[in-house]
Amino acid sequence: MNRLDVLIASLPPSYLNEPSIAPAVLKSAVEKHGFSCKTLDFSLHCLKFFFNQQYEPYLKWANTLPDHSDFSTVLNEHKILLHQATDEFIKIINDTKPQYVALSVFSLWQQRFAYFLCKKIKESNLRVKLIIGGMGCTSPPKGLFTVLSLSYFEKKNSYASFMIAKKLADFAIVNDGEIELIRVLQDPDRYQNSLYSNETVFDHDYYPNFDDYKLDDYLFTNGEKKLLVQGSKGCVRQCVFCSEHSNYSKFYFKSGNQIANEIIALSQKYKIFKFQFTDSLVNGSLKEFKNFVKTLAQHNQASPDSQVRWHGNYICRAKNQMTDTDFQLMKLSGAHGLTIGAESGSNQVLAEMKKNTTAEDLLYEISKFHDHGIDCTLLFMIGFYSETWQDFLLTLEFLKKLHKYFFSGTISNIRLGYTLMFDDILDYSLEDFQYTPTQAYDWVYLKNPTLTLEERVKRRLIAQEFCDSLGIPVAYANEDLSVLDAIYSNDSFVLRGSGIGTH
Repeated sequence: MNRLDVLIASLPPSYLNEPSIAPAVLKSAVEKHGFSCKTLDFSLHCLKFFFNQQYEPYLKWANTLPDHSDFSTVLNEHKILLHQATDEFIKIINDTKPQYVALSVFSLWQQRFAYFLCKKIKESNLRVKLIIGGMGCTSPPKGLFTVLSLSYFEKKNSYASFMIAKKLADFAIVNDGEIELIRVLQDPDRYQNSLYSNETVFDHDYYPNFDDYKLDDYLFTNGEKKLLVQGSKGCVRQCVFCSEHSNYSKFYFKSGNQIANEIIALSQKYKIFKFQFTDSLVNGSLKEFKNFVKTLAQHNQASPDSQVRWHGNYICRAKNQMTDTDFQLMKLSGAHGLTIGAESGSNQVLAEMKKNTTAEDLLYEISKFHDHGIDCTLLFMIGFYSETWQDFLLTLEFLKKLHKYFFSGTISNIRLGYTLMFDDILDYSLEDFQYTPTQAYDWVYLKNPTLTLEERVKRRLIAQEFCDSLGIPVAYANEDLSVLDAIYSNDSFVLRGSGIGTH
């Protein structure tokens, strides 16, 4: 058996309702340059190998891996499973014999598993080089805070730097994976780890390759298969609560025709006709977005038996930027279930967020979605740091204005969430805040001092009860508040007595 050049694997925990796109893109890139490659969704492998396709026990085990779980309290049976899983991965290495193993550490949740896996691979003295990459490598190693005694410097540095310093990884890639992985394979002796740069480009000559994926085994929502696609990186907006604009120095995007043709080609190859964009926004380039929906609309009309549908994150535009024809083409292209960051019903708050839109713009766009049969989900942010009581009331009033669109099906649900409201303010590098070093989430914005942690919690509960009274469905309400209750147990008395989370 010829030795495999690289095994690319995504890691637990993931919720398995869709196949990860990163290994599929990397496989296409390295094979285009003449290297042999296999991909592995190790979460899906664990579901089958250890849990006999039973999702609930898998999920209980996976929930012990996230960074907010104190590892000292993890059940012994789950720790044993962790070691059994790393042993199984080593068996796969022995079977496939790769020269390199590339691990996709997409989230903070996966940092912990990657640490144990890399440590065991190194201790096993396998003749394999380890490459780590993904967004989880750019963040501090928070997943290890309750596993190891880390120095102040180690806590502040990136996960990638930590793993390289500990000699648990041979190469770390934090910028464009398609380019950097090829550079590692072509000249490993001269490769410099990309620990700091985050520049990127798009290579338009290949599509994601899902050939190694067991697509029939995923737990797709409602049993409807879907594939992920990526048309852009970065964002055209500079919202103060979002890190996307710091990950990329500018907005990178494929042309509208290119991404439309990619979707058509993937649908024909895999006989899957639903697609989800991983982009921060699908309509960052308005010109290319219009070309995209026009091309897909033409395909759907010409091929009624293989029409595609797509959904993703969508930014609200000013009233004069989209015509009735544009909305009609969106519908014909298969647009559905778009996610829009509404955030607030107060224009003052939206301006402070740098959303570059108004509540009136969103009302107009929702009315056009209604006219053309496009449905969406709205994201709100209750308790933003500059939100006054009057701003909060404007958001409730805004929800009343949207009320009719919930019952027409134009808005399927909203999410009230807890972004920034309870977060560690240090993560956002914002000024004019007061907090205690041991409780950085218990912050007060000095220009809006009455918005305390207790007040933010109170507004979140009021908003939930307001939506309940109007019959507005709030997605993940119980889950959001349960997470907050678990993380900030000192404030759980505020959460427990509310009787919320019914949706």
